[in-house]
Amino acid sequence: MKIVVYLEFRAEIRDRITANCIENVVTSDDILLKPSSSEELIEISSAGDIDLFIISAIEESHLIAILTHNPTVTIQYPFAGVPPHVLRAVLGFPDVTLCNNHSNGLAVGRYAFSLTLALTQHICFFDEEVRNGNWRKNERFHENEVLDNVTIGLLGVGNIARGFSVPFRTIYPGARFIGYRRVNKPTDLCEEIVTDLEEFFDRSTIVICSLPHTEATEAIVTRDLLRRTSYFVNVGRGGVVDEEGLYLALKENELRGAAMDVFWDELKPRVQNEPKYPYRFPFHDLPRGKVILSPHRADSPTWADDKFAQFSENIQRLRTNQALINVVSKHGY
Repeated sequence: MKIVVYLEFRAEIRDRITANCIENVVTSDDILLKPSSSEELIEISSAGDIDLFIISAIEESHLIAILTHNPTVTIQYPFAGVPPHVLRAVLGFPDVTLCNNHSNGLAVGRYAFSLTLALTQHICFFDEEVRNGNWRKNERFHENEVLDNVTIGLLGVGNIARGFSVPFRTIYPGARFIGYRRVNKPTDLCEEIVTDLEEFFDRSTIVICSLPHTEATEAIVTRDLLRRTSYFVNVGRGGVVDEEGLYLALKENELRGAAMDVFWDELKPRVQNEPKYPYRFPFHDLPRGKVILSPHRADSPTWADDKFAQFSENIQRLRTNQALINVVSKHGY
């Protein structure tokens, strides 16, 4: 089997993960190639005999060039959220298999649970009040939310939702869970699946968003939908939410509160000696009791070896013609 590894991680992390999660299952019959640049990657791929690509960041045009020479290859992406440009490229090659990595589900789900408690119990607001010398001055305006009988709306019903629902149900067994899907496909995470977004938001006290960012989910969460719920927690991707709509819903008190670990402009260049905000609207100027901002850290520590154990598993499954783990549905992702 011929395997190509192109992971744009820090060198020490890339080398450790390659050694512990890829080379540990490579046999003497395998060929393992580790190009150091995208140009070298394309050159290696031109022979058309690659069985498995393990890749992270790559330009769409480069990926299309690679797949043109390897139209039946398997691609292993290292994270859960596959970028839209990768999906677009893969859609042009029906025999390419794309796998993502769901090892972050438990950690991100638990982090969403923590954000939910911090938001609904007004922890950040009370912290600021004490720091400002306002000992119990405004607490009557921020009563803790009683969560025993709320309806939790799971916008995304995968591994992250499971990581959230287990601790929440343990502490609040009276809570009801509903999930949104475009088709009514039941899941053990919810008592009910709702296929209409307006109805879903109308019935949810707290919406937990773990959706990936795709062309189908682009700005799917609008201001009108946000007005229909009380709290919104996003640990999926920023691009699934209309940024201006969320900001205005918070500013105009149409939404009681929001917590975000993901944003819209996370990759914009940092300007020296200037603050970097990963959004266009001034969420940081909103009251702390209204919004919690977290710097995309739900999966921390990101680089633990066990987060990439799926690499080893899928290499062995591919070698023995077994079903691969976490194959992405190209049309329903």
